[in-house]
Amino acid sequence: MKEIEYVARKGVLIKVKDEHEVKEIRFSDIKPFWQYATESYFEGGNALLLDNIVVFSIIVASGQGEVIVGWDLEQDKVIHISNADYCIDFAIYKDMLYMLFDVNNYTTPSNISVYRIPFGTMDANNVGTKLCSENSINIHGELKIEVNESGIFIVSNNSRITFASSPENALISPGSDAENS
Repeated sequence: MKEIEYVARKGVLIKVKDEHEVKEIRFSDIKPFWQYATESYFEGGNALLLDNIVVFSIIVASGQGEVIVGWDLEQDKVIHISNADYCIDFAIYKDMLYMLFDVNNYTTPSNISVYRIPFGTMDANNVGTKLCSENSINIHGELKIEVNESGIFIVSNNSRITFASSPENALISPGSDAENS
């Protein structure tokens, strides 16, 4: 079983360990794709492991700056990078990256939204397509996103709201460019 650890020192961003080896993902591996991939800007992140791919976020500027990166452990290289400013959670389902955003700061009240982008995108400025919710989102607490064949769900400790009843047919935000066009 592999274990993911954010290190954020001596040039190492993440270590991925298993019983046989330790692999390092360095800030310098990400820097060619995103200028803020440095120890001095780094404030945290979240990570998940899908087979031999580590999907992780790099947060800077209190979440106002963020990217999500896919790293292939076998090839030791970036295979995905996309914009994720204000992203609080993410999930992958059928080659799509789904991101849950909570845009808020001292002048902006909390605004929950969901975007999706093809996993494999290589553009740190691309956030993907904003999806429209079938229901009003009034949920509080530490939020997570779940995506499966039954839909897209926003989950907190005591609530679970259906954002969309089907990930494949989630409504695309009016006025946005069509996905994959």
